[in-house]
Amino acid sequence: MNSKIGKRIFIITLLTLTILVSLILIFQKSFFEKFYIQEKTKNLSNNLDTFSKNNSFKGDDSTTLLESMYKFQEDNNGQLGVLYLDTSKVFFPPNTRSEFKNLFRSIFNGLASDKATVNSLISSGKVKTETYYSEELDTNIIVSACPMSLNYKYDSILIAVSTVHPIREASSVLSSFIPYFIAVSLLVAVLYSVILSRYIANPLIKLNKIATKMSNMDFSERYTPKDNDEINNLGETLNFLSSNLSNALEELKSKNLSLQNEVEREREIEEMRKNFIANVSHELKTPIGIIEGYAEGLRDGILKDPDGNYFNIIIDEAHKMNKLVMDMLELSKIQSGVLKPKFESFNLIRMINLSLRKYEGLINEKNLSINFNPSFEYLYVTGDTFQIEQVLSNFITNAIKYTPNNEEIIITLEKLNELILVSIENLGASIAPEELDNIWNKFYKVDKSGKRDGNSSGLGLSITRGILDLHKSSYGIKNTEKGVLAFFTLEASKETEYE
Repeated sequence: MNSKIGKRIFIITLLTLTILVSLILIFQKSFFEKFYIQEKTKNLSNNLDTFSKNNSFKGDDSTTLLESMYKFQEDNNGQLGVLYLDTSKVFFPPNTRSEFKNLFRSIFNGLASDKATVNSLISSGKVKTETYYSEELDTNIIVSACPMSLNYKYDSILIAVSTVHPIREASSVLSSFIPYFIAVSLLVAVLYSVILSRYIANPLIKLNKIATKMSNMDFSERYTPKDNDEINNLGETLNFLSSNLSNALEELKSKNLSLQNEVEREREIEEMRKNFIANVSHELKTPIGIIEGYAEGLRDGILKDPDGNYFNIIIDEAHKMNKLVMDMLELSKIQSGVLKPKFESFNLIRMINLSLRKYEGLINEKNLSINFNPSFEYLYVTGDTFQIEQVLSNFITNAIKYTPNNEEIIITLEKLNELILVSIENLGASIAPEELDNIWNKFYKVDKSGKRDGNSSGLGLSITRGILDLHKSSYGIKNTEKGVLAFFTLEASKETEYE
């Protein structure tokens, strides 16, 4: 019993039972005999009054009277006698003990000589009772007397005598039994206190444990009701509260996480916006400066351009600006969800061959070898033809750009169940590991030489990533033992390839 409430319940219950037992003993010692005598006196008086009014005793039928007297004595644990006033004759049952006979004669002799008492009894017609010590019996006795009508009204006096010593004997025996009674009572009180304290304390301790866990945001504990009482009802209410709080907390966590993600997303968008503006400003600054410088020189006559070279430079820079703006618009449409793919079935092999022909001049300029030898002539995939062509153009131009002269570019197609894996590997090149995660970012360039490339806006791979995400494609760029490998997947068309 380690709990405070269990100890309190045990102590209170034990004290209550101890006080109750003590009160019983005090009552038995101090008041029981008096109470007994009082009740005995009242019952004796009432029964004697009822006996005296019995109409079956009319006349000289002593047999009926005697039988009734026997029954009265047995029921009331007393002795009964009759004094006939006319003859002063005393009548009592034959089994009356001698000491009681002497007592009756003494009482009746006293009444015979005390006319006032007899007249008082007859005039009142009621039972009179007294308790006093009898020398003949050597004990306290209860004496009740009342007038009785046998041959005519109130022609006799009825006397009932009962001793008090039986209750004293019982009290004496009970006093001897008190030590055993106290020991047993204390043992019962201790056992009852332990059982009661556990019955009440254990559920309360369990409820307190659950409430403590709930205060620490742990809602895993549940109370198991055993009975339908207030404590178990409290347990069920606590379970209901715990379940609701747990659900509310999980919902709050979910919403808080969603809010954090939204805040983080807003922060990222704001950071991207700032970087985007900074990058756009940087990318536009150079062509604008070139156009402005050459235009002012031609206007002021500082520059002479008989062959139109300066005008060609201005037009070329304007084309670069136009490409940058168009790429930004394209990326903006993809990121905002405005641009939706128009899925259709097309021959991927034919698209790759067309892209390679488009950049044949650049390939020959660097004396590159293209290794693209599919094992079949036609391979149909599902996707947006215009967007996938952009993806192929970005990967192929990057491969051509970063592949050293006289090296090789390998393009392969591989079937993966319902997907087609496209791989473009340019040999002799590599990307620093710390830059692999950044190459998809807007305006990020692996070439840090500062050399301007009219065919690159720094948005190609960002646009490529957006297009492949719209196609739910798996894609990536990684270093290999011989070079750099770019890959992506497309969903195979339901049409069958032809070998």
